[in-house]
Amino acid sequence: MNFRELLEMQKKQSKNIMEPRENGFIPGDRDSDKILTCIIEEITEFNKETKDNHKNWIDKKFDRKSMVEEAVDILSFYMELLNFYIEHIENLEMTLEIINTIWNRFSDNKFYFPMSAIKLINCVSSFSFSVDKVYDLITIFHYLIYFYKTYGITKKEIEEAYLIKYEKNKKRINGEWSEER
Repeated sequence: MNFRELLEMQKKQSKNIMEPRENGFIPGDRDSDKILTCIIEEITEFNKETKDNHKNWIDKKFDRKSMVEEAVDILSFYMELLNFYIEHIENLEMTLEIINTIWNRFSDNKFYFPMSAIKLINCVSSFSFSVDKVYDLITIFHYLIYFYKTYGITKKEIEEAYLIKYEKNKKRINGEWSEER
């Protein structure tokens, strides 16, 4: 699966998530700060699912499936951020081609260095978009791929888990995401 296909799927899902619900609930607007906050939150949730869990005083069984699902959540919000800015990217085709190339080289061990959760959070939290800072979007993606590789997550695992999560989220839109809490 190529990255553009995933990006288009996420664009549809993000649009559906923001639509008024059958029960009348109207989701609030999302801006880049909210999306970035979601990415950071998902990185910390991912970290809780790793063997390197920062809460090392808790005896928790490692569950790879949960870790990969959290990895997909990070990717989903990254794609939402990319889609949020896509109309403002001057060299859109070139940018998407670079990101797609990084995605396609996911399995290539030549392009890898260890990435911790805190390094990825620092990269995401320093993001400040302007037309000439498309580089930051590409850098975040590159760091994200390094992050996955650090934890031994494969492109195939991400693709398979994304498709499962996509279907799960379609059901959640008018289900649990529409229920008052």
